[in-house]
Amino acid sequence: MIKYLKISALILVAVGIGVYVFFQGYDLIRGPVLEVHMPTNGASFEEPLVEITGLAKNISFIYLNNNQIFVDSKGNFSQKLLLLPGYNIITLRATDKFGREVRQELHLILEENNYASQEES
Repeated sequence: MIKYLKISALILVAVGIGVYVFFQGYDLIRGPVLEVHMPTNGASFEEPLVEITGLAKNISFIYLNNNQIFVDSKGNFSQKLLLLPGYNIITLRATDKFGREVRQELHLILEENNYASQEES
C-alpha cells in the first residue's frame, strides 16, 4: 500500500512539474505577438498626423516602416506618423530573440481634398 502511495505521489509531482514548465515556456514557444489598437486597418483621416498604438509581447525589436520604435515596460507602444495624401501602407514588424518575426500591415487613407483645402487657407 505504501509503495502505491509513493508511486502516486511521484507521478503527481512529475505531472505538476510538467504543467509548470509548459505554462512558463508557453510565451517562448508562441513567439512574438503584435497587436495594433489604433488606428484600424482601412481608416480614413482628414489630418496627416496619426498615432499608431498597440501592444507587443515576447519581442526583442519592433519596427514601424523599418524604423525601430520602443515599447514601455508593459509592452505598449505609441508612435506618431505623418501620412502622405492618398493611400498609405504602414508596416509594423517585430522579432524575438530567436529570430522569429511577425508582421502587420495597416492600409490608411489621407483624404486629399480635405487636406489640400486646409493648406490653401
